[in-house]
Amino acid sequence: MPSSYSLSSAYRVVDLLAHQATKAALQDAHCWVVSMGFTVCIEPAFEEPELDDGELPPAQSEAVSWAFDMEGGRIEDALNKHAIGKLPQPSVVSLAELTDEFTATMRVNTEDFDVAYDLFVGNIKKRILRLRSSPSFAIGEIPQFQVFRRRAGERSPDDKTDIQPPETSEHPPTEVPSAAAETLPFTIWSRNDIEVQLTGLGIADLDPAHPTPSGAWEQKHFVYARVAGVMSEGACQRLREQLSRLVPSVICSVSVLQPRQFTNEPSTPLPWITGDLLLNELSFFKHCLDAFYFTPGSSHSIDGGLHNAVKLLVLADEQDDRNISLALAFSAIEAMLCEGDANVTDQLAWKAPTLLARDGELRLRAEPAVKKLYNKRSRVLHGDELTVDEASHLAVRRLAAGIIRAIVERREFRKKTGYDKEKPDRLFEDLKRANRLNTWVDGVPDGAAEWLPKEAPKSPEDGA
Repeated sequence: MPSSYSLSSAYRVVDLLAHQATKAALQDAHCWVVSMGFTVCIEPAFEEPELDDGELPPAQSEAVSWAFDMEGGRIEDALNKHAIGKLPQPSVVSLAELTDEFTATMRVNTEDFDVAYDLFVGNIKKRILRLRSSPSFAIGEIPQFQVFRRRAGERSPDDKTDIQPPETSEHPPTEVPSAAAETLPFTIWSRNDIEVQLTGLGIADLDPAHPTPSGAWEQKHFVYARVAGVMSEGACQRLREQLSRLVPSVICSVSVLQPRQFTNEPSTPLPWITGDLLLNELSFFKHCLDAFYFTPGSSHSIDGGLHNAVKLLVLADEQDDRNISLALAFSAIEAMLCEGDANVTDQLAWKAPTLLARDGELRLRAEPAVKKLYNKRSRVLHGDELTVDEASHLAVRRLAAGIIRAIVERREFRKKTGYDKEKPDRLFEDLKRANRLNTWVDGVPDGAAEWLPKEAPKSPEDGA
C-alpha cells in the first residue's frame, strides 16, 4: 500500500473535537445526565443486599445505565452538531464511534473532565483514526478473452504493467478465490483523503449445473477494488458497504452508454468492464461518485439533482425485478429534469430529447418513445402491468445514464468557459429555448442522441 496518505481529514476531525465549543457542549450534556442518573438512586426504595466491593446495587446500577443511555442521545446531538455535521462526506469516522469512545472514556475517568476530554481526543487521533484498507470487492466482470489494461503513467512513467486475467487451469479449482492478489493497487477516485483503488483480478467458476455449450469448464474474471486511507474501522466498513454497491452502478452507467462490443451477455449482475472503458471514462466515473457524496444544501440545485439521481440508480441496479428497477430509473430522470406541477410525462417527453439530440427530427421521433416508456412505468406502479421487457428496461437505464452524462458534461463546459454555477431554472430555460428555436444545448457531447430510445416499445395492449 502506498505510504504517502494525507492526514488533513483526520486532523480536521481532531481540530473540531478540540474546539472549545465542542468541549463545552459535551461537558454540559455529560454533567447533566450523570447528575440526573445518580440523583435517582440517592435513597433506594428498598434495602439492597450486601455486595462485593465496587459492585453497584441493582437499583443504582439500573439508574446509572439509564443515565448513560440518556447521555448517549445527548452526546450524539452535540457531536453531530459540532463535529460530524461539519465534516465533508465521506466521513473518516462515524458518529457512533465518537459517541462510544467519549462515553467509555468518561466512565473510566470521572474525577477531572478536562483530563478525561484530552484523553478522549488523543484516543481518536492515535487509536481510532489509522491507516486502513478494506477487503477487496468485485466491481465488474471482464469479457472473455479481453486484457484489462490501465493507462501508462497512472502510477509512474516507468510502471506500465498490464493487469492480465489469470490463466484458466485445466481442472476447475475446488474453491473460488475471493479476490485477486493485491499487488498492483492504483487509485481511480479519491475524496477527503479516502481512495478507491483497483487491486487486480479474481476468478470464479461457472455453475457446473449450467455448462457452456461446448461442455468445457469456463471461469469468469472479475475486477476488484478496495477502500484505503486514514479512517476509523467503522468508517472503513461503512464505505466498503456503500462503494461495493455504488461503484458497480456507476460502471453500469458508463458501460451502458457504449456501443455493444460483445454478443454474449454476462451471467452475473455485475456490469461489463474493460481497462479502456473505465480509464477512458474515468472523468465521468469520478463525477458520479462525487455526486453521490455531495451534501446538498438544497434539493433545488443541479448538484442536488445529480446526487439524488445517482442514489436512485444504485437502488435501481440492485433490484431483481425489472419492473421496480425501471420505475426507480425513471425517478432518477425526474430528479434531474422535472420542475413544478406540470405533467411529468409531458415534461420528460420533450426535455430528454431536447437535451440529448441536436436534430429536430430526432427529437420528434424520440418524444413518443419516451412518453410510452413512462406510461409503462405508470402502469407498473399502478399494478396494471408487471411484465417489463429487457429492451424497455435497458432503454430507460441508458436514458438515465445519458442524462446524467449530458448534465455533467454541460456543467464542466460552463465551468471551463467561465460561467457561474448553473441553477436548474437556467437549465430549464435553455431547454425551452432550444426546443422552441430548434437549436442545441451548449455543452452536451456530440452523439448524445444515441442514448435516446429509438422507438416506442410494444406494450400488451398493442397486441402481437
